[in-house]
Amino acid sequence: VAAIEDTYNLGTVSAGFTALGTATSTAVRVDGRANRHYLDRNFYLTATNKVFTGRSIQVRFFGLTSELDRLQAVDGAATAANLKASQYSGANEDCDLANNAAAGEKRLLAAPATVVAGADWFTAQTTVTDHFSEFYLTGASFPLPVELTAFTAIPAGPAAVRLAWATATEKNSRAFDIERSLNGETFARIGTVAAAGSSSSPRAYELLDAKLPTGAAQLYYRLKQVDADGTFNYSPVRTVALTGATAGLSLYPNPAPHGAATLTGARPGTVVTVVDALGRPVLSATADAAGTAALALPAGLPAGVYVVRAGTQALRLGVE
Repeated sequence: VAAIEDTYNLGTVSAGFTALGTATSTAVRVDGRANRHYLDRNFYLTATNKVFTGRSIQVRFFGLTSELDRLQAVDGAATAANLKASQYSGANEDCDLANNAAAGEKRLLAAPATVVAGADWFTAQTTVTDHFSEFYLTGASFPLPVELTAFTAIPAGPAAVRLAWATATEKNSRAFDIERSLNGETFARIGTVAAAGSSSSPRAYELLDAKLPTGAAQLYYRLKQVDADGTFNYSPVRTVALTGATAGLSLYPNPAPHGAATLTGARPGTVVTVVDALGRPVLSATADAAGTAALALPAGLPAGVYVVRAGTQALRLGVE
């Protein structure tokens, strides 16, 4: 039914499975509210350690090629290469589309299928972040109100965290609620930023969390993207470690989606260097009078983790 990558202590894992049709029927599910078709093979995954905030687990779903053929017969977009896993989290996680709550969290995950030569079955592999719930295999795309392209949370000195995010497009979006948690499970709103409404141009947003909980060693943040009609979706969770953070020194954005970042909090005139995982220098800059250094990494630099050094201090920089 399903295989799960064992890279995290999930505890006891269980898998529920529902198929309503038969091998001779047109076993394809339809979400009448959105006119989307789904494979009649739906899954519910759970675990003792059901929340794995900030982590990703590889999941492989199994199905019959005859089921995939029936889905493709009614939905030409449902090819093996662009098959998707629709993940629903909320009330009534029971593999029944009809009773999914409108306020539940919905994600659409890439789940390309591999059809095994000479066999009557296929596998669809996807990456699940933060938590398990119920899944459906589909070829449809969701018209999400917000296309989020970046979301970062980084220390801004010893007593604040800077949240920054960007969108490519927005449709009928109302606001972004910024939520914080001490344990990665229970979140509370700490601020709200108005959204653009409808926009086809890139937009950038920012919020400074300057009232951190006393004694917190680690904090978790997420965005609640609220639509004009009150429906909402959550972003992936970002984790910020506060214990041992380098006082005053911070990088933004981190990860750097286009190889460009800004270092703040350095001593004016400090030489700032960026080195790769082997310690080879890739960039050198000098902090200005405000202690800021613009880091424009060379084009074509491989994605990965780099080290930014300013005097005796160092920070890690992710490059996407």
